[in-house]
Amino acid sequence: FDFWPIRSAWAGSSDERLQIWVPKKSELPEYLPIIRKLLTDSASNTVANLSESEPLDASVNKLFHHLVLATAWQESCWRQYVIKNRKIVTLRSGTGDTGLMQINERVWRGLYNTQKLRWDTAYNARAGVEVLHRYLLRYALKRGEHKHKGGLDNLARSTYSAYNGGPDETARYRNTRAPAVHQKTDAAFWQK
Repeated sequence: FDFWPIRSAWAGSSDERLQIWVPKKSELPEYLPIIRKLLTDSASNTVANLSESEPLDASVNKLFHHLVLATAWQESCWRQYVIKNRKIVTLRSGTGDTGLMQINERVWRGLYNTQKLRWDTAYNARAGVEVLHRYLLRYALKRGEHKHKGGLDNLARSTYSAYNGGPDETARYRNTRAPAVHQKTDAAFWQK
């Protein structure tokens, strides 16, 4: 029950609060915890819903939650929108990647709604987390990346390399002959 005589401007869910929000510096203490909660909830829900047939052990589950946060930071600095020409627009890359998780619209157009990827922050987060989870299970784990020197950390590095470059790139993070731009991207991710 809300006994306050004036309704709050954002009485809805935090997902609604994130819609079309480009936070000012002064709003970051409010914005960042909301985004973090969205990402961690998306990770927990994805693990619960998609891992029933292939449950993750506790250490991989913990790693996945950290991987989600670092990936979103690397891809967008936890932003869905930016201001361009004095208008709020969806954050987009030159290669067709969109929003918080920088989902490639061309690659994932058959599985995800491109308009929702652009204009629904929670939808973009869930889609990106599902893609990341898919790469972790179907590529990094199956290819035994954790069995290389570096152990479990390699699962995060490998999964991100695949997320950023496609499933054939699971070993990119340890390839000394990978293009410099990819090495720089993988190193920046690992710092996060």
